[in-house]
Amino acid sequence: MGITKKTKRIAALAGAVGVTSAALIAGAMAPAYASAIPNGHVQICAQGDYASYITFPNRSDYSSTVVSPGQCWYQELGGNSWEPINVYNEWGGYLATEWYNGSSSGIGIGTEGSGGSEWVTTW
Repeated sequence: MGITKKTKRIAALAGAVGVTSAALIAGAMAPAYASAIPNGHVQICAQGDYASYITFPNRSDYSSTVVSPGQCWYQELGGNSWEPINVYNEWGGYLATEWYNGSSSGIGIGTEGSGGSEWVTTW
């Protein structure tokens, strides 16, 4: 007894649906570290209830302005190698060091939390 054409079509359709579903799921699982910030650009956003700023030690401690809560600073800085970016709260308290290579990425930095419980996120 052979497989009918109708059965073969149903099996092929089911296989196509499975492949399409797997592709959609894989596409939705993009890496969380992929930045929406263009190459050579840096952004800091004060997302907590305190102001913050960043400095660039390899650029003679060039710094952003102090960013008020709910605001962002965005700048094209370029670059051609990995360099540190130090993140501080408004009182000069060190929060973190993030790394940036302007030739291959951009970086967004968010300061979050409140005084005494502060942290940094990146995108």
